[in-house]
Amino acid sequence: MIVLVTVFYIGSTLIKKTKIKTDSILEHNIFSIGIGFSAIILILSTFGFLGLLHDWLFRIFFYLTFSFFIVKIYPSNRNLFRTIITGYPKDYYIITLFIFILSLLYLFTSLTPTLDGDSMYGYLALAREYFIHHKIIPVDHYYGSIFPQNGQLISTLGFLLGDQIIAQLLVVWVMGILCCLIIFAISITI
Repeated sequence: MIVLVTVFYIGSTLIKKTKIKTDSILEHNIFSIGIGFSAIILILSTFGFLGLLHDWLFRIFFYLTFSFFIVKIYPSNRNLFRTIITGYPKDYYIITLFIFILSLLYLFTSLTPTLDGDSMYGYLALAREYFIHHKIIPVDHYYGSIFPQNGQLISTLGFLLGDQIIAQLLVVWVMGILCCLIIFAISITI
């Protein structure tokens, strides 16, 4: 939860600074989370190449950013949840139920042990190596080790903030829900 709130706060701040216009609250929130994850990936790759991937550093960063969110943004948006619930036609609630069911399926998938080659020799294994060595290092038998992919860096964030379960939740569950919400937001504007 702290990761999503922090990512949202970073993205929302960047959207306000760049004066990007969005059509709805849902689109603004999803776009904020996407831009926030992009900023975190940029920070992770920069710190990784500099050898500064320390768990204490990122935990302090996330807790401080979460605290800034609570102090600055939350008091002015207390009624946001009520606006989201009452602001759409009944057809959207059926889609929201469908997204909720998909999110439960993604949750079960992310909590199961990984046995596929992509996770064993890619995003989870390489992220573990980055976490152990506190920097981005080339590893011969893992793909994408010299130029890490976004999923590998998000998994690295999971290892920095917790363990393999957190990494799987960030890569599988959060990204799956965000994809469903993006499709939902696009369907509203079309």
